[in-house]
Amino acid sequence: MEWINEVIYNSKTEKYDPGYTIKATLASQTTPEEPKPTENVFPLKYGDTSAVKGSYIKEVHDLLSKNLGSGLEYLKIADGDAGYGKNYGPKTTALVKLYQSQNGAAVNGQIDEATLNKLRKGEWKVVAPSEGKYVIKGSYQDSYFELVVDKAPDISDTGDFSLKLKRLVEEYTDFNINGVKVKLPYYQTVGTRYGGKSTPEQIRNFILGKTTDPSKFQSVADDPENRHKVGVDCSGLVAYVLNEATEGAIHKTHGQTGYANGISAAALTNTKLGQKITRAKDIVPGAIMNTDDGGHVIVIYEVVKTNGKVTQIKYAHSNGKHGPHKGYIDIGDENQDLDGSAQTWHDISYTDQKAKELYTYTILRNEVIEYLKK
Repeated sequence: MEWINEVIYNSKTEKYDPGYTIKATLASQTTPEEPKPTENVFPLKYGDTSAVKGSYIKEVHDLLSKNLGSGLEYLKIADGDAGYGKNYGPKTTALVKLYQSQNGAAVNGQIDEATLNKLRKGEWKVVAPSEGKYVIKGSYQDSYFELVVDKAPDISDTGDFSLKLKRLVEEYTDFNINGVKVKLPYYQTVGTRYGGKSTPEQIRNFILGKTTDPSKFQSVADDPENRHKVGVDCSGLVAYVLNEATEGAIHKTHGQTGYANGISAAALTNTKLGQKITRAKDIVPGAIMNTDDGGHVIVIYEVVKTNGKVTQIKYAHSNGKHGPHKGYIDIGDENQDLDGSAQTWHDISYTDQKAKELYTYTILRNEVIEYLKK
């Protein structure tokens, strides 16, 4: 468009006057470019930003936080956090890896469309750890998470509970009928001859059903034909002691109404059902030991302290060599686990070295923690 100087005819004066007019030129017409295809947003991964991936980053952050189980609020990515809704950073990557590990997926820290849909539908969740606490750590795309036990459980005084456990333990280790002591044997189910789970009362009634002569009580208990009725295995002893001490809480967890079917040593010490303890100073009465990689279980009934420090731990179990019996561990360093070099085991069934070789871990079941909080 431009102004042009030229003469214009004026019809009123019938004269030609100098003036200006406008000359307009149409711009040349061009064919518009084809729009570029939108970049595929998946997979969402470390380094992505909302500037490139739009609102997906914020949705991921919101969904990751929404699907965290109770007690995991500290892991949430929320408004006010650095990068919230904007950046797929180290914490996002680590949290996605945690989701993947708990939901049976390949752990790569990335989100594809199928994963996003699972989060949207609430199919993918993360539950609180039984062994401690999740700690999210990030180092660029190598972000990861780990579990730690950061403190002992917050429970009340264990003195009365310890006495209760000791009384229940001694129903087996110091078994008696009307004041007459009887040494109980070990028995583990062989073939179809089920046993090893009898309660002290059931054992007492069985022996009295065979004889009322006190001098024959022990011979009834020693008779191989009676072992399945009077013998006790490790899980039979521990399940009875813990369940009675917690007023039936163990049976409630495992959906049982009695002792006949039993609970295996591995099931009793499943780390999903309690908190693993790795220092002697954090062990309390009612904690149980997993030994022989889940093949054996031991119950701790007393923790002795001297000047505020743990100096001895008393336990009970039943094994093939000596049946139900007690043992103890002298604690030389309360910050070490029970197989630490400063600890010394005292058990009639094996040496200190063998006991440490068999030891796997100690766990305090949730039922005991809740019971002690009352």
